[in-house]
Amino acid sequence: MDEQLPTVLVVAGAPVVAALAALLPSAELEGVPALDGLATRTGPPPDAVLLALSGALPAEAAAAVRHVHAALPEAAVVALVDRHEDAVALACTEAGAQDWLDATDLDRPRATRAVRYAVERARALRTMRRLHDDGVRAEERGRLERGLLPRPLLRDEQLRCVTLYQPGLDQALLGGDFYDVVELPDGTVLALVGDVAGRGPEQAALGVRLRVAWRALVLAGLAHVDALHALEALLRLEHNDPEAFVTVCELVLSPDRRRARVRSAGHPPPLRCGAGGVAPVELAPGPPLGVVAGGGRFPATELDLLADDVLVGYTDGLLVGFDGPADRRRLGVAGLVGAAEQVRRHTSDLGALVRGLLAAAQARNGGPLADDVAVVALGVAAGRGPVTAGR
Repeated sequence: MDEQLPTVLVVAGAPVVAALAALLPSAELEGVPALDGLATRTGPPPDAVLLALSGALPAEAAAAVRHVHAALPEAAVVALVDRHEDAVALACTEAGAQDWLDATDLDRPRATRAVRYAVERARALRTMRRLHDDGVRAEERGRLERGLLPRPLLRDEQLRCVTLYQPGLDQALLGGDFYDVVELPDGTVLALVGDVAGRGPEQAALGVRLRVAWRALVLAGLAHVDALHALEALLRLEHNDPEAFVTVCELVLSPDRRRARVRSAGHPPPLRCGAGGVAPVELAPGPPLGVVAGGGRFPATELDLLADDVLVGYTDGLLVGFDGPADRRRLGVAGLVGAAEQVRRHTSDLGALVRGLLAAAQARNGGPLADDVAVVALGVAAGRGPVTAGR
């Protein structure tokens, strides 16, 4: 034969093995006299198994096929049955055999074709199973990751809160960026936006742990100053990389919504959007969490809020995109301010503002942003409750 056949194992007596060797001269053919020989056989698994079942009952033939699949799950199975044993052939195919041959009328073309077709069917089936399994795992991972994104805990119907989360180009649903929003019983609202340095599942897991820890500390009534120090301690205790660091920005709205307190641990400044325009909040930021031995200091900046003021916290995924496809400079805070001003000229809707910031950053970047993006926007307007602008 001109082409090499796949490796073939024949489960049959010596006369049948010899006959098949003559029909398949180019195959790497091996024989074992009975099914019991599969357990003691050594060497790489074959591509195909020819299983002699002449005279077997349908139930016996089906059991033999299942036995081969259990011992050699990657191998294709071709059943050798006697002429007119249609019930046996059907039982074999129902049990998983890829093909069958009439053992009383064998020739080289039939045997060659049956082995080749059976091997290709087995490969196609394995591919389909892998694709199915990958799809199931991806769906389960998606449900898990979506379930790990927070829902703002808000009661004030006059408070507008828009959140947006978009993963980077790696197609994960959850990255190292994180956010959360909690309203306390006295009406104080605290929001957190953070970014774990680096990308990957470890960074995503750390971001979730920090976010959940922050929510637990806030709901437990721990003062927010202590909460950031507690997150830094958690980072040092739970993350194995001594060079790991995390940036965070915390926004606190007073119960009367007239004042805000902002603190940053190495994080980009939030934007203040109002009647007077758009500007970054002037901060005295502390160091990122995990950078300073013994813990950093995170000074607070106090703001008096006007009725239409909106505070927008974000991660640097909005900043690192390029400022236009032909201009390879990063967008930066100044570019983001310009984008926010342009959006605000066309709409006062908070959800549209957040979506517009993302759209503007993507447009200036010339395509999707490579890094994760998390945004939290807070404002006050009568009759508006919490909404979500994205994942």
